Amino acid sequence: MYYTIDLVTNLFGMTSRLYSQLNFKSLNQDYTIDDATKVVLIYQDKINTTLMMSKIYMKKTERVRIFGDKGYVTLDDRTVNLLNTMGDILESHSFNTKESKVDAQLDYFITNLYNKKLNEISNNKNLADQFINIKVIDAIYHSNEAQEVVKFN
Repeated sequence: MYYTIDLVTNLFGMTSRLYSQLNFKSLNQDYTIDDATKVVLIYQDKINTTLMMSKIYMKKTERVRIFGDKGYVTLDDRTVNLLNTMGDILESHSFNTKESKVDAQLDYFITNLYNKKLNEISNNKNLADQFINIKVIDAIYHSNEAQEVVKFN
């Protein structure tokens, strides 16, 4: 679910609060990771997002739906559509495969591995963005364990 959290925090920033429920060992098999997750993120009492992930479904699919008062956006695999409230597609865009993006990330990392300035969060927007993602992920596990809403300042 990391990439979905990355997408949501990139679009909306840091959440003001979240609540999560994680399931472990839904299939009674020998593993220690969560296999089903539901997370509700609330942004400044204006935007609510619900993220759901399941590792027990056989086919990998990724779908994102963002609804507004004038229409909505869908993201399925590598295609993004902008639709009006009647469901008519106003714009559609397809993107490259994941492999080229992963290669670009690895190249960036290797090129900048020893650049000390980029190792400081205050000097690197990418690190700052990833730090937000890590805070959200940590809060997801905390919320599940404590069975309570986690609030951020």
